[in-house]
Amino acid sequence: MSFIINPYQVQPSSSCAPVVGTTTDYGTGTIGYSNLPFYGLYDYSEAASLYPQSLIGAAKQVTGIGTYMASYTTPYTFSNVEIWMAHTTLNEFPVGTSVGYSTVGLTNLTQCYSGPFVISSNNTWKSVTFNVNNFCYDGVSNVVVIFKNYDGSWASGYGTGRGTSQTANPAGQVFRTVTIEQDTTYPANGSVMTRAGRYTNIRLQY
Repeated sequence: MSFIINPYQVQPSSSCAPVVGTTTDYGTGTIGYSNLPFYGLYDYSEAASLYPQSLIGAAKQVTGIGTYMASYTTPYTFSNVEIWMAHTTLNEFPVGTSVGYSTVGLTNLTQCYSGPFVISSNNTWKSVTFNVNNFCYDGVSNVVVIFKNYDGSWASGYGTGRGTSQTANPAGQVFRTVTIEQDTTYPANGSVMTRAGRYTNIRLQY
């Protein structure tokens, strides 16, 4: 059995840490953000959060992911969502980060999920099992998780996703999330994203 690590390289699943059948939550923030894990108040949106190795820990084969959702009128359906993961050596997103992430130095960029994202209940984790590729986390790099909302529509009853603030006094913010959103068409590669001092709370399945 093999799966795609990035668009140009196929490696056997044996190169990954074994699947152990457990989950771990990363992020303890209780604030609800309308643009996490993507901005559903717009027809199209994308949000990426960066997680340091010190938070994620040892190597693992990630098989699914969840986010903590609140305040939706349920069920609320996003019909077309993609989730991608990648490695990076950066600790935060640089100024001018754009769709395509050409300045971020992503490696092992992997599409992990494609399909609907249905919020069936509130104040709980919404999780999906990857249906495209698992992600081989190397246990050394920082991790970027990208949520793409290609739904192309908006409905009333939209809620929020929980996130963890990265405002550190007195040094200021650590910019661990970038977002972009618009109606009519999906943001073109190269469109400049907005940085924020937070990251999406996630639950990794591995």
